Amino acid sequence: MIFRSLVFQNYGPFRGVHIIEVAPTRDVQSATVCLVGALNGSGKTSFLEGVLLALYGPRARLSQRGALAWPEFLRAARNRDASVAEPTEVTLRFDHTDANGTRSIRVTRRWHLTPGDVADGMSVEVFHDPSGRWAFDAELTETWAERVEELVPLGISGLFFFDGEQVRSLAVHDTPPEEVREAVRSLLGLDLPHRLAQDLSVITARRLRDNATPTDQQKALELEGRIKVHHAEEAASLTALEALRARLGEAQAALKRAREGFTVSGADITLKRGEVEDTLREAREAAAEVRAEMVDLAAGPLPLRLVDQLLKRALQAASEEVTATERALLADHIKERDEKVVQILADLRAGPELIKRLKEKLYNDRLTVERQPKRLGVTRAELHVVEAVAGAGLRGATIAARSANERLAKAEVTVDTQAAKLGAAAPAEQASLLVSELETRAQAVGVLEEAIRVAEERHQTIVIEGKRLDDQLNKQLVHLKAAHEVADATQRIVGAAGRVTDLLSRYAERLKEKKLARVEELITERLQRLARKGDWIHRVTLDPETFALTLHDAEGRSVDKARLSAGEQQLLAVAYLWALSLASGRNLPVVIDTPLSRMDSEHRAALVERYFPHASHQVILLSTDTEIDEAHYAQLKALDVLDRVIRIQHDPEMRSSKILPGYFWS
Repeated sequence: MIFRSLVFQNYGPFRGVHIIEVAPTRDVQSATVCLVGALNGSGKTSFLEGVLLALYGPRARLSQRGALAWPEFLRAARNRDASVAEPTEVTLRFDHTDANGTRSIRVTRRWHLTPGDVADGMSVEVFHDPSGRWAFDAELTETWAERVEELVPLGISGLFFFDGEQVRSLAVHDTPPEEVREAVRSLLGLDLPHRLAQDLSVITARRLRDNATPTDQQKALELEGRIKVHHAEEAASLTALEALRARLGEAQAALKRAREGFTVSGADITLKRGEVEDTLREAREAAAEVRAEMVDLAAGPLPLRLVDQLLKRALQAASEEVTATERALLADHIKERDEKVVQILADLRAGPELIKRLKEKLYNDRLTVERQPKRLGVTRAELHVVEAVAGAGLRGATIAARSANERLAKAEVTVDTQAAKLGAAAPAEQASLLVSELETRAQAVGVLEEAIRVAEERHQTIVIEGKRLDDQLNKQLVHLKAAHEVADATQRIVGAAGRVTDLLSRYAERLKEKKLARVEELITERLQRLARKGDWIHRVTLDPETFALTLHDAEGRSVDKARLSAGEQQLLAVAYLWALSLASGRNLPVVIDTPLSRMDSEHRAALVERYFPHASHQVILLSTDTEIDEAHYAQLKALDVLDRVIRIQHDPEMRSSKILPGYFWS
């Protein structure tokens, strides 16, 4: 399959008719990437929605639908500036190749806005005229819901058309969503043997019924009728459950957006205004107390820290002066001692020259003590007081000042933060509206969750009833075979049917084992190809019942997925989808909205280089300028896979988005 174009008329941000050509311009056997750039709100997501809407109509899983009923969604999806008389249309044109050759198909969803309601219509046109004319195909239009399930089953559409920001949930949840599990079962053909066994039982019953008595024939007909009705009920309940799950996903996305808008608008602050004001007042009071404490510290020894070196020199000088003063008081005693020393030397008959030199030395020493100036006039007791203040007192004041500074800084940060919150608070009226919207969204999610619970119980009841009917059918086969003589041909068919049924049962187990092993290999291989740390995951396994992912390191130990970074979880989810799409064997285009969300530069580079060029024969990327930026754009160019480059830009004067050639920088 190859997508050729998507046409919008009065849909979303597109007023009037706008055609987005995405058909590859080169050989489709090689990888081609069509890059569609758009800023948020310009119509990027509308492309993905347009594809899904054209293919599946009311069953489409549209993020913008939320909990809206189908007519309400159609009304909301119309361009607000479009004329009431003009229809709203979404048209997807694609080529499909099968055993009969290649056909071009054009699917159009069209609806009008009426005074009382919204009318929905859909037509399918198939190109089959060699002259190039489009011919309306009434039969295909009537059976499109069944035909599209053959082309692109809704259950596996999420493997090929997805929002890159939302697929991370596949890796985060312990068990994938039910729709994913059903898609995997369908994708791998695991339910085919069971259906074949059921059909074989019905055929066998019919063959035996032809040889039964009228009474047994009537019972067999009644049982076949019940089984047929049951199959229809089971299919209908599964479809209804699938639709509810799709709506729940959309409602949850709408609730998430409402919560984000609630926070961004400041409405959450408005609701907690009293708490914020109390915190602000307490922080201001704490700051005032700390400032008063700092004033008290400034009145003590703390200012001496400003003249720390000068204080040290003054203390040294005071110490020397006190010592000199104390020595001066001893001058007379020193003189008497000196005279005794000289007399001793004389008594010992020392030389006159030695005695003379000693007298001069002792005299000069006494003279130094007697002439010591008194600059500070500090006593020994006063010196001890100053040393205590400049030592332990100043150190204590310094520690107290640092603590006060830290507490003041913390209080001021709190004051600034709370004041900023009050400044960002939404007006009370706006907050009230946002609260109402949030409650409405949350209520819609709750209603859908309850509806899904009820639907799952009903579906499970139907499945159990189906098993009971199967058992009853098998018992009837045994009864008919034992109670009536049947022809040799019938005997052979019945005997072969029993053997085939047993064989199908064993085949189903072998098929599951084999295909799951192949998918596990593909996931491991794709994940290791994408990851920058090639050895961080050694092996990936799938639970055979829930298809939940389990990661193993080189030693065989399981790896907690919750401990992975957001980028690694994203890579794991992409590897899961990539592997499943490869296992499906379907040659479908891949459309990715917000392809590089929640990723760092290395993870982004890995997807650009190792995934986008190999995801499919046709890859359509819907990106903002901050995802596929200049570096990644150059990377795609260098890989020679960039085929088409388109930009969607909103034009305020036209009050519409428009399609332009080139990317943001090309």
